[in-house]
Amino acid sequence: ASQNNAVRVRLARELLPVINSAGIKASVGDNPEKILWDKLVRMCAVGGVCSASGLPIGKVLRNNEWKKQLERALEAAADVAEQEGVNISVSDEFAKITALSASFKPSLLRDLEAGKPSEADAILGAVVRKGRKYGTDVESVTMLIKKIEKKYDTKIS
Repeated sequence: ASQNNAVRVRLARELLPVINSAGIKASVGDNPEKILWDKLVRMCAVGGVCSASGLPIGKVLRNNEWKKQLERALEAAADVAEQEGVNISVSDEFAKITALSASFKPSLLRDLEAGKPSEADAILGAVVRKGRKYGTDVESVTMLIKKIEKKYDTKIS
């Protein structure tokens, strides 16, 4: 499996200049699990808090209560990742979040606002299920789910 991953990484690195020359910002990492968990942790916090509040990320970051909830969700999701054997830097992920455009609305929020099926269960629900499996405190994410369910009259399993 690690040999197949090495081949994939080499091919991805060869394609990288072509992708970047097309105007698509891309990079290649050596650890796919880390890349996936980085994104899931960030999406859980940003998608969860922006959806629960109905606010773009800039307004979330300027509101002390929502910002605290964002930080708690980020920490909870990172704790779950650690239980899965992946170390996530909460400070690095928070820096990526604060670098987003203030008007950024995650697709989760946009889908909920439009009444479309959302990824809430695949993102927030997955973190809660894994957290419960390990006995990790995921109450902050559970509370976001409850707020989203109430705000959008939906059910997230």
